Amino acid sequence: MLDFLGREGLFPLAGKRIPDLGCGSGDFLVDLVRWGSWPEDLAGVDLCSESISDAKRHLPSADVRCADASALPFAHESLDLVFQITAFTSMLDVTMKQNVAHEVVRVLKPTGGIIWYDFQYNNPWNPTVAGIDRPEIASLFPRCSVSHRRVTLAAPLTRLIASV
Repeated sequence: MLDFLGREGLFPLAGKRIPDLGCGSGDFLVDLVRWGSWPEDLAGVDLCSESISDAKRHLPSADVRCADASALPFAHESLDLVFQITAFTSMLDVTMKQNVAHEVVRVLKPTGGIIWYDFQYNNPWNPTVAGIDRPEIASLFPRCSVSHRRVTLAAPLTRLIASV
C-alpha cells in the first residue's frame, strides 16, 4: 500500500480528508495515522456498531460512524481519498453497489481518488462474498479513470503453494 501511495504521488497524507468504507474496528485508519494522516482528518463508516465503538477507542478524534455507505454522512465534494478494502465484495445486491458507488463519487472532490482493494473472484467457501472484476468496477464508476494492479495472490493459491 505504501509503495502504491508513493507511486501515485499521494504523499503526504497530512491534511487530506480520508474515510475508510467498512472501517471495522479502525485498524486501517490507525495505519493511515502511522503513514502521516492526521487523526482528525480521518473518517470511517461501518454497519456494525460494536466495530465502530472499537474504532472510536483506537482513534477518538477520527469521525467514525455507524452508517450505511449508500447514504454517506459526508458533504458533497468534501473528501480527498476514499479507501474501500473488501467492502464491495460483501455487497451482493447490484443496486446497493451502484448506490454506494454513486455516494463515493458524490463525496469526492473533483481531484479526489478511490483506493480499492478487493477480491476479483468469488470465494467458493464463502457465499457472502462475491468477487468484482474490472468491467464491473468500470461500470460502477463510469466517469472515473480506472487503473488496476493486482497486488495479492488469491488465498487458495497461496495455501496451495505454501503447502508444497
